[in-house]
Amino acid sequence: MRPERIQLLNDVCKMLEKSSYFFLCTYKGLTVEEFSGLRDKLAEHGANCKVIKNSYIALALRKQKIEIPGDYSFTGDTAVVFGDGDSCTIAKLLKDFSKKQKKVGFKGGLLQEDFLSDKELLNLADLPSKEVLQAQLLGVLEAPKRNLAVVLNNKVLSIVYALQAYKNKIEKTS
Repeated sequence: MRPERIQLLNDVCKMLEKSSYFFLCTYKGLTVEEFSGLRDKLAEHGANCKVIKNSYIALALRKQKIEIPGDYSFTGDTAVVFGDGDSCTIAKLLKDFSKKQKKVGFKGGLLQEDFLSDKELLNLADLPSKEVLQAQLLGVLEAPKRNLAVVLNNKVLSIVYALQAYKNKIEKTS
């Protein structure tokens, strides 16, 4: 293998190592302007997008000892979207972009060294963002405390109401 090809393979391996997600997308038929627009949107969220030959992607995955399903085929034009951060947001952005541009779609990808199919990536895109999930978890954790406070407050209020009713009854009889 020529030195420039070895360097390219090493670059793809570094992308895999440093990224928390690595999505493979089809982009065939996009204009340069549309592809640049997609790259700009991804960059706003800290993701990168590069066009890489399928053979280098396959070699890099094998070199990293990542198991690829037997039915997956490295064919067609492939854009690699990768980065570190919230993968749900990037998957959602790609899904939304694919609704407007039917030429873009998921082919597969990696999420923390697990290979995901295009359908699994679409399901990932439907998940709420990390911040929303954290807020929901916090709400679940806070609910027992809040419910206990409400129950205790209601008990105190029922005693106060009983005393007030008793006081009103005594005042009416006197």
